[in-house]
Amino acid sequence: MHLQAYLHKHFSNKKIILVGNAQFGADCSHLIDSHELVVRFNIFNNLSFQQGKTGSRMDYWCVNLVRKGDGIVGDELCRYVKKNYPEILLITPCENDGSSPKWKVKLI
Repeated sequence: MHLQAYLHKHFSNKKIILVGNAQFGADCSHLIDSHELVVRFNIFNNLSFQQGKTGSRMDYWCVNLVRKGDGIVGDELCRYVKKNYPEILLITPCENDGSSPKWKVKLI
């Protein structure tokens, strides 16, 4: 299934929040966790996440694992996600021929 079709099927008519990985000054955990779907990006487990300011829920993790060898996302974070979010769906670009990005959505 193409990413656009997948997103339309699973995200339509849902209360969704996209949570970036910047530091949060205020505690936004209640606001974030109150959404039907919580989407986090890249290296999300920063100090704000560890302090609980950005909630604890995560339904989707958008990350570029293709560049894993470049230090973008380390094995330690991948192990953390698999341990703490066993039902997480991963959205990541995969190797492609350069004509257009190809995406995978999979349970990790």
